[in-house]
Amino acid sequence: MTRYPEAPMGYEPGDIPFDDPHPDEGDLSEREPEGRPGKKKKSRGEVRFFRMSAAIWSDPNLHLKRFTANGRYLFLSLLFARHSRMSGLFPFQQGLICGDTGLSESELKGAMEELIAAGLVYFDPRGQTVFVPYMMDNAVFSPNNLIGMFQDARQTMTYTRLFEPFADRLKEWAEYFLTRLRKEGSDAAQEGDRTGLKTLSNLIDEIEETVEDARFDWE
Repeated sequence: MTRYPEAPMGYEPGDIPFDDPHPDEGDLSEREPEGRPGKKKKSRGEVRFFRMSAAIWSDPNLHLKRFTANGRYLFLSLLFARHSRMSGLFPFQQGLICGDTGLSESELKGAMEELIAAGLVYFDPRGQTVFVPYMMDNAVFSPNNLIGMFQDARQTMTYTRLFEPFADRLKEWAEYFLTRLRKEGSDAAQEGDRTGLKTLSNLIDEIEETVEDARFDWE
């Protein structure tokens, strides 16, 4: 896995535990687009948009310039792939990727090998899934995000071995918020802080239990 989590894209999560960065906007993943009544909603967790900055080109944790043009193109394409999810764990359909990007199968294979070798992408050829940690890191703003990602992945993605590195990354984020709550709460923790600590501790336990159960499917 990559470095211990930090606030993504320079955004520091709010001071109130389990807060959302835009509380007045509701759940954007479930909102109907304006002017398009009756349109079928996306399934929970499916990406409608991806928060990205031009700083991606100079991000030292990505260092995209070390890759070939195809490697850079594939990485950006995965961020906006049709079946991508904010958690970064999603099905990988080679035919769709080739069709959408124009890459040949051999070009796609070479680009994927670059990203895997650099640790930016995890690929499970048996389960035909990928895990892109960068996507999770840029979608986590509060513990609520972690809970949503875990619940969605537990229902749909435990068949793949990549659930384990996904779970490891999720636990790192949960531990980050736990540490922060403990520092902010000190000896006079508020009721909300105590609730947050308990919820995060339970989340870590559930993640570990789910991984243990899922291992039977991977063997």
